[in-house]
Amino acid sequence: MPVALCTLLMRYETADLNERIMTPNEHRLTLIFKSVLIEAQQCCLCTVGSSLGARCVRFIIGNMTAEIPVSTAPFFQEYNFSMLDADQHSALIIGRLLAYGNRNEVRWLFKTYGKAKLVQWVKQDGARLLPKRRYNLWCVLFDIIDAHEKKQTVWNY
Repeated sequence: MPVALCTLLMRYETADLNERIMTPNEHRLTLIFKSVLIEAQQCCLCTVGSSLGARCVRFIIGNMTAEIPVSTAPFFQEYNFSMLDADQHSALIIGRLLAYGNRNEVRWLFKTYGKAKLVQWVKQDGARLLPKRRYNLWCVLFDIIDAHEKKQTVWNY
């Protein structure tokens, strides 16, 4: 649905949709698109008098529909994968992808949540929820000093 809405957005910008006959799906998407425009204006993402640009709408649509990559489904076997929401279940998703994700999945993680949120998660929950080796890796990559690490001394005296 988001892809179809973006294609409708491109058509909406280039041509007047009222000049031709629309299919029922296009009509439904046009109504959704117009409601997104109204919500964007009410949320002060744009001024009411000006026309709303595609970048603003794509930003709204992108934030509303952050889909979790399908390749991560094996990491959530005990959950209904289709019911997971990227915003609502962010702590769970961050933990599993930092522990078991490949490069593309970790790139998606950085793009979706940002480095600041990931660093905060590693500081708060990483020692408890990540495997030790992965926790150490993320501490090195994020330049986090491990508070749980005991200082090793050669001689106690």
